[in-house]
Amino acid sequence: GNGKLPNTGGTPAAAIGLIGIITTATGFYINRKRK
Repeated sequence: GNGKLPNTGGTPAAAIGLIGIITTATGFYINRKRK
């Protein structure tokens, strides 16, 4: 590796960030809808 990207087990950092955003948005939406 060139040391420019963190070790994410082979998954692109962009994918990790995108999944995190989707998970947060989904959880927030469900919590709002539940109340």
